[in-house]
Amino acid sequence: MLIKNKNNDEIELEIFSGEAEVDGALDCLVSVFGNKENYYHPERFDPEYLKKEIRGNRIKLFTGKAANGDTAVTLSLIKNPFFNKAYELCALAVSEGYRGFHAGEAFTEAVLSKSGDTLFYAYAVLFYPHSAISLNENKFVSTGFVPGIARADKYLSQLNLNSQKHTYAMFVKNDGQVSVNPVYVPEEITDLTKDVYNSLNAEPVIKNNGSLKQNSVIEYNHDSINETLFIYVTQCGNDLFTDISEIENKHKTPLNSNVLFLNINEPSAIDGYGTLRERGYTFNGFMPLCGDYEYIIMTKTNEAYIDYDELQMTDELKAFYERIKNV
Repeated sequence: MLIKNKNNDEIELEIFSGEAEVDGALDCLVSVFGNKENYYHPERFDPEYLKKEIRGNRIKLFTGKAANGDTAVTLSLIKNPFFNKAYELCALAVSEGYRGFHAGEAFTEAVLSKSGDTLFYAYAVLFYPHSAISLNENKFVSTGFVPGIARADKYLSQLNLNSQKHTYAMFVKNDGQVSVNPVYVPEEITDLTKDVYNSLNAEPVIKNNGSLKQNSVIEYNHDSINETLFIYVTQCGNDLFTDISEIENKHKTPLNSNVLFLNINEPSAIDGYGTLRERGYTFNGFMPLCGDYEYIIMTKTNEAYIDYDELQMTDELKAFYERIKNV
């Protein structure tokens, strides 16, 4: 793989993967972030954790090495059990001395091609536009936003942002053929649903009617480091309002924010959406194609302060953001 800077200086990189690359990958991460306390997922600075995840096929770790043996760039593909049809791109880092060669974009393209997979997703940070630009260049499509997902005083605190928590944009890439079950969404987001799925070469049947079931089916996990609660609602019942309230009350902290994924393959999502709006959740887009169900993203930032004027977005992202906010 050849990378080139604006002066046409060239560096040839060879791609490696697996456990043997952990130390080199960590060198890249340290070059960018300094230490685990300044990274969104500090456990990914632990070499034994990484090797265990690689052996369990939950992480695919790649590095790009120069002829002198330096690890110039690294990228990992990670599986989330709720989005098990796709790999998440994360931990992209370019070592000092190899920046300015567009190594991140070129390496991402090479790794996606080498992986043999067809569905990917990624969270793009919005404290600078470069991540979104890089994903667009690799044919990722913006599908939603996740405000308040990571603590700004722990992840890249040197940016000195006013926001207490970072906001990310969600991107998805579909290079294969997928079939999509009917989705149930309120009329107010029908046109947006069509546009997002069509941009991913998918055309689900969209329905606007449904009703609550007797009982809800909910799973959740809590990121105690970033004070973020992730909730997965696969069925909405008459007890949804109460159940969500109980889950939230278990994890009340000063900077707690909630990210909720609502299964829209289930007809009860129509009324469930309204119930969640009553609970203070806002619609923030879609998590499509990547799991056993199609999801919409709903979020609740509670008392965490987010300065939306700090968000740096491409023109495409700004237009999409405005459409979501006008729902």
